[in-house]
Amino acid sequence: MTLPVSETRETIRVLEGVDEVARGTLRFIWNAKEKIDVCSDSNGPSVVMGVEASKRLIVDWKDSGKKVRFLTEITRENEKFVKDLAKVIEVRHLDGVTGNFAVSDAPEYIATAVLREAQPATRLIYSNARAIVEQQTYLFEALWKKGIPAEPRIKQLDEGVQPIQTRVLEGDTAIREFMQKMLASPGELIACTEASALEPVYDLLLKRFEDMLANKRAAENRPAKWLTSIGPEDVPMMQKWVGLGIEIRHISKLPPLNFGCTESEMLVSLERGERAVQRAFVSNDPSSVRHFRSVFDELWRNGIDAAKRIDELVRGVERTSVEVIENPQESLRRAWDLIGSSREVLVMFSTPRAFLRQVKVEAFQRLKNVVQSTQARVKILIPQDEQVIAAMEEVRKMVPTVDFRVMNESLKTRISLVIVDRRKSMVFETNDDAKEDLYEAVGLATYTESKSIAASYATIFESIWRQTELYEQLKVHDTLQKDFINIAAHELRTPVQAIINYAELAIADKGQREKYYARLLRSVNRLQKLTEEILDAARIESGNLRLSNEVFNLTQVVAEVLADEESGIRNKKLEIVFVPDKRKIELYGDKARIARVIHNIVGNAAKFTEEGRITVKTRLDEKSEEAVVSVADTGQGIDLGILPKLFSRFVAKSESGTGLGLYLSKNIVEAHGGKIWAENNSGGKGATFSFTIPASQQRSRQPVSTQTE
Repeated sequence: MTLPVSETRETIRVLEGVDEVARGTLRFIWNAKEKIDVCSDSNGPSVVMGVEASKRLIVDWKDSGKKVRFLTEITRENEKFVKDLAKVIEVRHLDGVTGNFAVSDAPEYIATAVLREAQPATRLIYSNARAIVEQQTYLFEALWKKGIPAEPRIKQLDEGVQPIQTRVLEGDTAIREFMQKMLASPGELIACTEASALEPVYDLLLKRFEDMLANKRAAENRPAKWLTSIGPEDVPMMQKWVGLGIEIRHISKLPPLNFGCTESEMLVSLERGERAVQRAFVSNDPSSVRHFRSVFDELWRNGIDAAKRIDELVRGVERTSVEVIENPQESLRRAWDLIGSSREVLVMFSTPRAFLRQVKVEAFQRLKNVVQSTQARVKILIPQDEQVIAAMEEVRKMVPTVDFRVMNESLKTRISLVIVDRRKSMVFETNDDAKEDLYEAVGLATYTESKSIAASYATIFESIWRQTELYEQLKVHDTLQKDFINIAAHELRTPVQAIINYAELAIADKGQREKYYARLLRSVNRLQKLTEEILDAARIESGNLRLSNEVFNLTQVVAEVLADEESGIRNKKLEIVFVPDKRKIELYGDKARIARVIHNIVGNAAKFTEEGRITVKTRLDEKSEEAVVSVADTGQGIDLGILPKLFSRFVAKSESGTGLGLYLSKNIVEAHGGKIWAENNSGGKGATFSFTIPASQQRSRQPVSTQTE
């Protein structure tokens, strides 16, 4: 064969016919200096090794010490040619190679559009234009780098192993075709996507499951699982999917990508939303497939059945998740975000130091600003500690609208609670309470928007809040009771000692016996009065106060009480004035106990009035059909600190008395269906006590808890 003459100027030519193509190819090979690079489709190896002339030429050229690189798609069909070719030159495999071209360092370029197995080319494009050669050389190098050596590819084919590939699919058509391939694959199919993501391939899934329903064994070998997040707007579509036979579960929070896997391949998309996916990553890398399947399995275990979720949505049942936050800075930031948009905040600190750490970082100054802005109601519980009391008082001054309570030290825990609007809640673990730094002390936190969980925490909080209130009341009660016992013991000791003394004097001095008997009788009466007060207090506490009711004249009872009281104030510059109603006032009730009420009130006025006047008035209020008794004095008035609890047990500012007088008076008046009150006089001097009792025609009005005889 006569070799063609080399081109001396840049040109691009098309060679037609087998002979012309052969001469052009030979000239390209012999013009090469050191190397030739060939890129060919899967028919290329058969053309080179299947045509004897081409095979001999390549062998001879390689034997001359020149380098040839051959890039093609290695398949089962061309494997035998590739094996022979790989013995002579370096061969690499690349999926999907469709073009056929070669470049040399002459520099020259040849290309043909179509090759048929073991047949020579009939048309060839030739060029020695430097720009074209450089461009094709660059293309070859890029493709060569993506290729894999022939040996492992041949091994994959011989052992039936698919090559590991990870690539990008562009356009919904390519993605749909790949999904169709996945649906046709044997084994389990899994998907973790938005609810709308599989809608475009509903028809493909329908076909898969129709085939499965027709073939029970196929159904057993090709199960499908779908993990998604189902909202109210997804119910109609999900009911359709559930009816299709796919096993579906709901989770509240999906991963930030959609993915699906067969047992050997996976498809991943970062795109979210309603429109069809335009780009996706696909891979058959076993490690990647295993990773995504393990992620799916973990999420699947925490999911709930789709049918149950749909039923909850139809019935309006709330379902929320619990989020675990391990970063203390993030969890504390989240807590402040919640507080900043709240109407009510309940906080329970785990330990006293947890509260003190918040004081240290000026959290309550920040809380003050929030409360001023939102007008939120804030209640805070803190375990008992001496340091806490002092710090809490300082914080109270800073944020006076916040309610603080100190709970028993035994209620210390390892968690702090923040409950917002009884709808959202956060729980903070105390990692190391000895730490001074807030972020070092706080461990992980959980956050949930579950109303039921927040309401349960709020119930626990309110229960402890009430316990602290009862505890404070109990402490006050204990103090008052101790004071009462001391007062009662002292008050009882006085008449008892007097009785003993006067009895001994009467025995020793018969001449003065009458005088001593009179004094002894006064002491006995005083003792009886004290005893009756204590017994009546016990009866009231147990609900067993009995009234000996009768009709009596109020004016007459008041006059008798005042006559008795006047004898006790002879040494004072004090005047008692009685202003009775001109009308006759008859009451139905316990005469002796009403008299004791008047005794208590008038006696109380006399204790706190050294000089001046005590004015007692009675009148009949025809509108309410009640008798009104008022006792006004010119004494020192009622201490404003005592006024709200004046009629409670053991409240007494005098140096004598049990502290039960006004408490008994209130209960006796109320047992008769009346009411009692006290107020300081408008002139700033003295006080006025008043009470009402229904008139006798209303004797049928009896309190439910009162027993009468």
